[in-house]
Amino acid sequence: MADIEYLTISRLTIKQITRLFSKIIIDSNGCWNWQGAKDARGYGFFAVGDYQTRVHRIVYAWTIAPVPKGVASRKIAQIDHLCRNTSCCNPVHLELVSQRTNVARGTSPIAEAMKRTECVHGHPLSWTRNGKRRECKTCDAARHKTRLHGPNAERYREIARRAVRRYYDKKKAG
Repeated sequence: MADIEYLTISRLTIKQITRLFSKIIIDSNGCWNWQGAKDARGYGFFAVGDYQTRVHRIVYAWTIAPVPKGVASRKIAQIDHLCRNTSCCNPVHLELVSQRTNVARGTSPIAEAMKRTECVHGHPLSWTRNGKRRECKTCDAARHKTRLHGPNAERYREIARRAVRRYYDKKKAG
């Protein structure tokens, strides 16, 4: 794996720091709201020379610690807004966390699925052997039983027989 670069503020001049903080307004919640350029999701952007980065990353790197940057860093660390305000750059409201933790704390459909502990029928969800997804063993067993003994059982058996035949035919041919 390649070495990870870190975002630091060593390249910032006094003029750039002054320009950065002139675009921040503090509200009654303690959020440092960015008033400059923002992307579609509300994250503030700031240009440092010919390089643009998100404001909350610069402020975190300046006040707390260097931040991993680049493609490799996305799996290692992201900055989570504890206040849920994407334009906020208050270092007290920011935390360096893994991508998984950052997604789990959100409100997206993926985050909601991560928070669920039961299937739609109320049975507990458990991790598969490889640990990549969760499943309901009760519902899975019921599906399997229906497939083997239900109204379409003969059709499923025929599909399985054909698959086995194709496998052995390919094995003989090749």
